[in-house]
Amino acid sequence: MSVAAWAQVESESELGYSPVKCWFNPPAGMRVECGALRAREDRENPDNKRTAQIPVLRLFGPVRNNGNPPAVILGGGGPGGQVFIGRAQEVAFWDRFRRDVLGENGELILAEQRGAGLALPSLICPTETDPAELLAQPLSLKEEARVLREEMTSCAERLSAETDLLAHTTAASADDFAELRRALGLKKWDLMGFSYGSRIAFELLARDPDGARAAVMDAVVPPRRDPKWESQSISRILDSLAAECAADSHCADRGDLRVNLDAAAARLEKAPAMMRARDPRDGKEITVAMSRRRFADFIFLNLYEEQSAARLPKLAAQFARGEVESDEAAFFMRSYLEFVLDEGFADALYLSIVCRESPR
Repeated sequence: MSVAAWAQVESESELGYSPVKCWFNPPAGMRVECGALRAREDRENPDNKRTAQIPVLRLFGPVRNNGNPPAVILGGGGPGGQVFIGRAQEVAFWDRFRRDVLGENGELILAEQRGAGLALPSLICPTETDPAELLAQPLSLKEEARVLREEMTSCAERLSAETDLLAHTTAASADDFAELRRALGLKKWDLMGFSYGSRIAFELLARDPDGARAAVMDAVVPPRRDPKWESQSISRILDSLAAECAADSHCADRGDLRVNLDAAAARLEKAPAMMRARDPRDGKEITVAMSRRRFADFIFLNLYEEQSAARLPKLAAQFARGEVESDEAAFFMRSYLEFVLDEGFADALYLSIVCRESPR
């Protein structure tokens, strides 16, 4: 589903929420309402007449209004990540999630962060250089930063002509969800925030405290954190995995996890490993120059998955020996590329929020 197609679907809606024709073909038997929330771009500036337009999905069971409030997914991760509601197969995943987590008659609501995914204005930055081409080059951190800085500067200049980037904040997204709750006539709902979505949940609890019955958060991003929080959090996770591995005889045979990761990083610092992979966008074979810096992202992005965490000790031992072609490497690579080559990730939204709200 393209941003342009979504714009055509909902462009006639007024301020507030209104049901719209779905922008995908709902699978047979699915009970779904597609909608659009149009909110003011900057609620604090009456002179700003522009709007933010946000796609909304409501998934139901056979019995609506079963006595329990609905649950709402507070956008994707990131900031800037999409919630993946553009295609029928993606929505089918969320309908299965609804049944598994909320029960057959539970209601699940999904909406994008403003600026992300299908939301308009779109803060996605299409780049002149295909990111897969950059991955194939063993660029230094400085060289890669220069290319990305040029791309993002150009994107920011283009977007600034049509939207106020400073109006896209965590608080603004939280207010969008509060406005959506009221527009749907819901006294309360249950909040579900994953990764950066937990940051929106914290903000929403502060700004609309009477609207939530409960909140569930995973991979939590605290509302206020030390600048070293992320690196310290990752270090604690790796220490915990290393301790679990050392206590398991089968896992311990692969060696100390932290020692192996350090050895792998040192090897990649000397010479990036040229790894073959499949581009998740079109299935074509690509090459990834796995540098030490990219290896850190390669590991971090996979720590969200329980299966990846279980495979990490074996992968670390393989990389420490220079073995980069394996089932474990292929498994990790799929998750890594799905993120770094995600064409629906809103880079401008990410930078607008992180640069303003992250501690220095």
